[in-house]
Amino acid sequence: MNLIYGTYNPSKLESMIKMLDGLNLCITDLGTLDIEIKEAEETGKNPLSNATQKAMTYFEQIKQPIFSCDSGLYFEDVDEKDQPGVLIKRIHGKNLAYREGFPLDSLSVEMESMKYYYDLEGKESEKLGVIHGFRNFFIRSINDYLKTDSL
Repeated sequence: MNLIYGTYNPSKLESMIKMLDGLNLCITDLGTLDIEIKEAEETGKNPLSNATQKAMTYFEQIKQPIFSCDSGLYFEDVDEKDQPGVLIKRIHGKNLAYREGFPLDSLSVEMESMKYYYDLEGKESEKLGVIHGFRNFFIRSINDYLKTDSL
């Protein structure tokens, strides 16, 4: 199955390909398309709404299967109004570019190895659990979409 990941970020694409390795999927990104695509707005209040906005905006333009992901930063026992949430890459209204700065880098690095979580290999990455959980979620979602257990 061919899928387009709604991103222009090569590191996100590489990470997704690594996480879903071995599945019967060919994943490319928006950069592989030969058309100009209007950037999606991210006005949602949570990662799922932003990911949905992005996927729908891109699908309306390309009319091909596409998925998108988004993230946020949430702390236990902090009021919702005080959570960084989906605005973690926006400081004082300015969007930070990929790897542009602190504190994002300090939250994305495994402290013992000083490697970005996405760059961890083998047993190092297995102890994170998030990759296994995401992979299972992705398989369930694709199978629900296809109404089959083919992956």
